[in-house]
Amino acid sequence: MTRARDIADLVDANGDIVADALDNVPAADVVNDTTPQLGGDLDTNGNDVNFGDNDKATFGDGDLQIYHDALNSYIVDSGTGDLIVQGGNNVFIKDGSGNNMLRTTDGAQVRLYYGNATRLDTTSTGITVTGTVAATSYTGDGSALTGIEAGAKAWANTNQTGTQSNRDSFNIDGITDNGVGNTTLAFTNNMSNGNFSTTGQEGSTNTTGYVMQMPYASTNTSSQYQFHGFTSNRGAGADVVVINTAVHGDLA
Repeated sequence: MTRARDIADLVDANGDIVADALDNVPAADVVNDTTPQLGGDLDTNGNDVNFGDNDKATFGDGDLQIYHDALNSYIVDSGTGDLIVQGGNNVFIKDGSGNNMLRTTDGAQVRLYYGNATRLDTTSTGITVTGTVAATSYTGDGSALTGIEAGAKAWANTNQTGTQSNRDSFNIDGITDNGVGNTTLAFTNNMSNGNFSTTGQEGSTNTTGYVMQMPYASTNTSSQYQFHGFTSNRGAGADVVVINTAVHGDLA
C-alpha cells in the first residue's frame, strides 16, 4: 500500500477508515523525530544527500567517519582493524586537476607520479626509478650491485709486516699470509670469474727500503686474488708496510 497523503487515502467510499492506512502516514515533524528508522533501502530518487560542515557520515559503531570541516576533508578510521581501499581493476589517486599522483594496477604494479610524470614503478623484481635518486644516507656496501661499470669492486689497504692485516677494505672477507710479501685476499661477494683487473701500489716504505708490489694474477679466482711485495728491483719478496690494491671487473 502506498503512503497516505490526503483524506481520500484514509477512508473508503462508505467513510470507513481503510485497514492499515494509518500505518503509512508519514510523521508530521521529521526534523524533530529523534529516532527515525528505515524499513528498507533508502533510494535518493536522483537527489543528493547533503552534509554540512562537520556533519559526519558514520559507519559501524562510529569507527569510520567521513566529513568536511570547512577547510579539509577527512576519512577517519578509528577502529581496531585496517582501513582497506580495494579496487577491482586499477586504483588512482589524483590531484584537483585530475593529474595522476598514484596508480595501482590490480595484482601488479604501483606507480608514483610527479607533475603527472612517472617517477617510480614497482616491478616483479624490485623498483624502476625514472630520474635521479637522491638520498641523505643508505645501508649496505653496494658490493652486490650489477650493471655498474665504474668504481672498484674490491679494494684493501694491507700491512704485510708481522701478522698480515687490512687496515681498511671493501668487499674483502678474509686475508691469508702465504709467506714473505705474499698475500691472498678473499672476496665477500665473488667476481664473475678470475679474469678481473687488479692494480696495486705501495703506500710507504718499511725500514729496509722495500717499496714495490705488483698483483700476482696467475692465482686469481672468482673468490680471491693474490699479490706480492717485492724489493725495489723486483728481486726477493718483501713484506711491505702499506700496500693499496684494487679490483675492477664484474661481480657474480
